[in-house]
Amino acid sequence: MSVARHTVYNVLGAIVPIAVALATIPLYIEIVGLARYGTLTLCWLILGYIGFFDLGLGLAVSHDVARSTELPNASRETADAQTLWTAMWLSLAASMAGVLLLYILQGLYFNQVFSGSPGLRTEIEDAVLPLLCLVPILLISSVFAGALQGRREFLTLNISSVASSTLMSVLPLILASVHQPILSTLILGAVAARAVGLIILAAACARRFDLLPMRWITPPRARGMLNYGWWVSLSGLLAPLVLTLDRTVIGAISGPSAVAIYSIPAGLVSRMALLSTSLSSALFPDFSSREPAERVRLATRAVSAAAVLLTPLSVLIICFLEPLLSIWISPEVAKQSAPIGYALTFGVWVGSFSHLALTLLQASGRPDIETKLRFFEIVPFIGLLVICMRLYGTVGAAIAFSIRAALEFLVLCGLSGLGTKQIWFLLPPGAIILAAGIYATWADAADMRFLVLALGSAAAWSLLRMPPELKKLLSRRAISRLSEAG
Repeated sequence: MSVARHTVYNVLGAIVPIAVALATIPLYIEIVGLARYGTLTLCWLILGYIGFFDLGLGLAVSHDVARSTELPNASRETADAQTLWTAMWLSLAASMAGVLLLYILQGLYFNQVFSGSPGLRTEIEDAVLPLLCLVPILLISSVFAGALQGRREFLTLNISSVASSTLMSVLPLILASVHQPILSTLILGAVAARAVGLIILAAACARRFDLLPMRWITPPRARGMLNYGWWVSLSGLLAPLVLTLDRTVIGAISGPSAVAIYSIPAGLVSRMALLSTSLSSALFPDFSSREPAERVRLATRAVSAAAVLLTPLSVLIICFLEPLLSIWISPEVAKQSAPIGYALTFGVWVGSFSHLALTLLQASGRPDIETKLRFFEIVPFIGLLVICMRLYGTVGAAIAFSIRAALEFLVLCGLSGLGTKQIWFLLPPGAIILAAGIYATWADAADMRFLVLALGSAAAWSLLRMPPELKKLLSRRAISRLSEAG
């Protein structure tokens, strides 16, 4: 049950920073102002694309460390140390290129964005140095995190992630409150927060790996890691592009107000994918260290477990999305946004299984497949978005998103070895979610008959198809709770 435990660590490690970020956003806007907070968000956006210079080394290290379990202990320690040192030197070299590119990009981009705001432009110029310092911190942290993932040290990984991400939200705010609410102060706080995370990761790796004496780059190992990591890195550049195309096309066709109406339910519904990303991260070392047939069997069980958990959750979201949006934003916005959320729910649900299939392919040494798939998706997806939006407006973009996600999963089932059996397995819950979404769009989502029928069907399917391992885990937890209560 280590995979279940590691998945729980990953889920908690993601939820806590999200909750802290949501709580601090109003404080940021109050203390530093909307324009300055928006500028800070743009800094993180640019920095995110510099993550391309990670070269996929984090996942490459995780893959190599997980596979080294087949070696004798002494050989394993030597191999892992060589992997880690090689990746660190490569990351340092990549950091130099990333710093140079970031310096050029921020100059070009912010000169254009703040041509009419000289005050903010001056603040950005003063904040460039700490912003550049974040590049090597982030890239080297990725290497250490990959090594710990390969050793299945998910508790340590998530302690570092929670500490770093929480401080990333809180520390700049504290410094702005006690010192000056300017960009250089905010980014210095972010540097300190990320440095804390790096120190935790480095200390954990020093305890778990035999890193002394220092080693230089091992050329064959470097070539293997770069061949693997290059595809991961390129996919990391293309995936956000594909996943944000819907908002880009909406903005071009319908304007920024439509983007906001679309983004509100998209931000809520997308949180559902947290379960599959956490599960995939926990499974990656196991996938990497197993034979092909065992990988597929483990992935099949993972798809089953994810489906029985995500199906009732998806229907629950459809049932209560409009009331939630009415309370959180306004009834007027809820009326426009809820149908978008209904259509997106199916896409996020089926996309969760695609993520598991992609993790299986990456662990099998085929990270190139995701990159090639994303590349060939772009043009057809744009065409599908335009057609669906012409027919159904902003809701059409959500429909196009879900169609793309479903077709992608069908392709990945064949490429990953999951096969048509998984497609047939997921047809009934997929039909339930689609029916619930269509009904909620055209009828009253709060109707009790709808709630009972939709949730009852989803719960019944999940109970009938629940994997034995998950039943045993839930039974043990239930018995333990009853014993404690007694």
